[in-house]
Amino acid sequence: MSTKQGLRAFVFSLTVIAAALALLHAARARAAGPRIVDVMPAFWAFESAPHTSLSAQDASFRELVLDPNPDIYGLPEFRRNVTEDGIENYLQKVQPYLPAMRQLSAQVKGEVSAAEQRFLTAFPDFDADVTVVYLPSFMHFDGQTARLRNGKLAVLFGIDGIVRFHGGDADLGVLFSHELFHAYHNQVNPGIFKQQALYAQLWQEGLATYVSAQLNPGASERVVMLDARLADADPGLVPDIARSFLQKFDSTSDDDGKEFFNYGYAGPLPPRSGYLLGYRVCQELGKKYDLRALARLGGDELRTQIRAAIVKLGGIPPAL
Repeated sequence: MSTKQGLRAFVFSLTVIAAALALLHAARARAAGPRIVDVMPAFWAFESAPHTSLSAQDASFRELVLDPNPDIYGLPEFRRNVTEDGIENYLQKVQPYLPAMRQLSAQVKGEVSAAEQRFLTAFPDFDADVTVVYLPSFMHFDGQTARLRNGKLAVLFGIDGIVRFHGGDADLGVLFSHELFHAYHNQVNPGIFKQQALYAQLWQEGLATYVSAQLNPGASERVVMLDARLADADPGLVPDIARSFLQKFDSTSDDDGKEFFNYGYAGPLPPRSGYLLGYRVCQELGKKYDLRALARLGGDELRTQIRAAIVKLGGIPPAL
């Protein structure tokens, strides 16, 4: 073998070894599951410490909660909260929720662990290079998927938001499945998240709701909807929601999005009615596809099938 041939063989061997190590690293990451960051112990340490003045309170909150987590609290949505006034207002507002937050914070690891294993079993191809964060969210959210300042994809669970929106007895397994699926869906089908049309939002939220129901079979619809009032709404409303949604199917308006997906909507339809309609659409499509196949649907095929399902749910003649 010539020197050049030997060098090429050596380089090829290094390439093979590097590829094998990368695959091993990915497999270990999937097996280990997402990285967990729990900010709540630092928050409880802050709550337990004496504060002699507002300035001392502000400094302590920054030292224990904010400064160690710049990739989280440096996100734009927290910009107004990390001022001295923002911190003071939050600490006043959160007081009534603290007892339920303590209880929930103590339960979160145990309840989520089983849900995580069910998720990884259902989606073995999930790239677990995701950070799961339990945190005080300044009451912004119960759960959401976000890109941290360090570029890492994260699933954020606001312990304060969960208590605010769902009470102290929230089903953490359902919420975890719902939000972690958003991360998986984004991994395997990023194109659907680039769509601005209303039907794409319906699919994202409806499918996450449907998956959380499938992975938590003992949970009632009141739980998987993350909204008891919506789950208890008159079943006769679904055709009304379907017909109303069809009129705005391709809309990219923020106001139309709020009508179907926001808690604060006030109008003829229940708030977050898009979650209910999306869930029913996924039940229809779930008769033909398994969960991993549903996650990969996209393009004109998906748009056509969503529309057909809504037409059916609305009791509308297909010709119309």
